[in-house]
Amino acid sequence: MKTFYQQTRNAVLPGLILLLCGTLSFSQNGQAEKKKKSSIFELFVSEKYTEFDLTIGFEQLESVKKTNDYIPAVLELDIENETAKKWDIEVKARGRYRRRICSFPPIKLKFDKGDLSEKGYKKDNDMKLVTHCVDDYTGKENVLREFLVYKLYEIFSDRYFRTQLVKVKYRDSESSKKMNGVGILIEDDETVERRLTAKTCEGCFSMPQDSFFVDNLHIASLFQYMIGNADWSIEMSRNLELMQCQEEFKYFIVPYDFDFSGLVNASYAVPNSNFNQKDIRDRIFLGLFKNANELRPYCEYFKSKKEEVINYVKSFKELPAFSRRDIIEYIETFYTSLEDETFYANLKKG
Repeated sequence: MKTFYQQTRNAVLPGLILLLCGTLSFSQNGQAEKKKKSSIFELFVSEKYTEFDLTIGFEQLESVKKTNDYIPAVLELDIENETAKKWDIEVKARGRYRRRICSFPPIKLKFDKGDLSEKGYKKDNDMKLVTHCVDDYTGKENVLREFLVYKLYEIFSDRYFRTQLVKVKYRDSESSKKMNGVGILIEDDETVERRLTAKTCEGCFSMPQDSFFVDNLHIASLFQYMIGNADWSIEMSRNLELMQCQEEFKYFIVPYDFDFSGLVNASYAVPNSNFNQKDIRDRIFLGLFKNANELRPYCEYFKSKKEEVINYVKSFKELPAFSRRDIIEYIETFYTSLEDETFYANLKKG
């Protein structure tokens, strides 16, 4: 995957300045060049699913679900020829909405920094684990759809959270209870900072538009519109990391948490009444812009990626055919709005 500038230099966006911050080196097959392990996330990276067992007190997790308290856990990896298979870690419930309504909440995995250092890893010691919200096929499909969204974003931007699809066998430390679930492992924030040569901006709200790299701002915003996500905010730094490039001292955003998007269409998602969203699949543009014409070159960029997006969805065989058809049909409505220019008309009404 090339940078946005490299892809569009001779196509739809001539004259853009080459961005130094966050530019990655990629191989011909589109995957990041594999380097030696540096963060604990690298241990979990694989082509398909990575499988591991997580032993935890089910009742204990339920009791601290509404707090930020950590509880002990044991993580055991199912990886051949790997010496670091068993880890004593801590976990806690995470998220705002999902931790309240999910039968099994999303959690954060926290590794011991001394243990990481001893085994040759960086001290980036916590990762998010998106879990199945409900213990049935719907819960699994929601996770798979959200993982697909993360991967689709990589088609458009070099600034993203790396994710890994996992299969987890949860074991209750106090009984013989077991439970299987599909999840999404998300790399540590500090790992992202190092990879993108940036620093997370804590407590940064209502940043003016000219503080951002304009390509990142509009690409991220259009992507959120494409997937029908109204559960994010640049002004409030909601469901995104706002980072400052250490080479050019401008800001960019790295989005996450897409479960309330129309593309995921989670069973528990509710419309955003703040924007008069009536249905979770209604699209609302929440990006920053001065006029509609400012977005036209970026809409052309998205058009140039349509075939790649559709083909990626078609190839994502973890989801059944009828689900992939539903997602493609939903994405097609976004591209129709660009082609017939109803997208721009709706912007002027907003």
